[in-house]
Amino acid sequence: MTSIEIVALEPAGAEVFGGNLANQTVAETDQIAAAFASFGLLVFRDQIIDESELISAASKFSSAAPQGQPSPAGQWHAGETGRVAPTTGTLTALRGHGPTPDTLFASTYTAFDHLSSATQRGLEGLHALHVTSQHPDRSSAIRHPLVIRHPLSGNKALFVNPSTTVGIDEMSDDASLPLLNQLFEHGQSAACVTRVSWEPGTVVLWDSRAFWRFESVDTSSDRFVTIEIAGTKLDAAVRPDASDPSLVQRAGATLAGGIITAAMTGIAEVIEPERARPDVEIVAEAPDREPLDDGFDFGGLPPLD
Repeated sequence: MTSIEIVALEPAGAEVFGGNLANQTVAETDQIAAAFASFGLLVFRDQIIDESELISAASKFSSAAPQGQPSPAGQWHAGETGRVAPTTGTLTALRGHGPTPDTLFASTYTAFDHLSSATQRGLEGLHALHVTSQHPDRSSAIRHPLVIRHPLSGNKALFVNPSTTVGIDEMSDDASLPLLNQLFEHGQSAACVTRVSWEPGTVVLWDSRAFWRFESVDTSSDRFVTIEIAGTKLDAAVRPDASDPSLVQRAGATLAGGIITAAMTGIAEVIEPERARPDVEIVAEAPDREPLDDGFDFGGLPPLD
């Protein structure tokens, strides 16, 4: 039995109160994994943790190591998406005292949900081209689905990176770059953005496959400890048949009274209600997302028929 409490943030993410990342019980690990799969952005408070303990905590999700490349301060970004297997995200701890600017997180779940259904259908068939900060040449770009089926939550999310996505494979530059810029602007709107404040003991776990991040300071500086979490190859946002027995494994699911947790393999599994309910209390559910009017589109999409 643990005392972890999870409170949803607006419009996306959650704060986690209680528990100790440096010394997690099995039940706490399951609860944190479940919350990460559900919310994608977790803010922990009052944590006392050093770098080796942070690496150990991050390794419970996948292999982890100190971040080798600084995040681009003053620019929206989504981690290293120019890899065959993009990073899952990072676990960042504030150390020291003194004022630290807030960090903004934009939910690409919300950004996708707020598109018209016609625009969603048009985007689902496209592939974005991603480069790395070390190799920004388009000739070395990696191709990913522009809309993914998230490997943990099973939800659809835009998968473009404002700092390293350079085009759309099925479209010319003249058509794809204006569309990408409109998607970036759309995803940065207030309806998609959660503001996170830093204070001593704050640790943030964010999923760079479902969020963009903006900070005005370099999180690789001595003020932060940042751990990168390895990821897996991403699948397009296909529409699996609900009768498919592998649906839970491929896309994740929630059952009445149950909760999803991320298995260490990256495949979602369902925890039985008897196990989940005594261990975690979610005191506020994630808010419902209202789509924009169906007349909202980007005009630059290819024909949908």
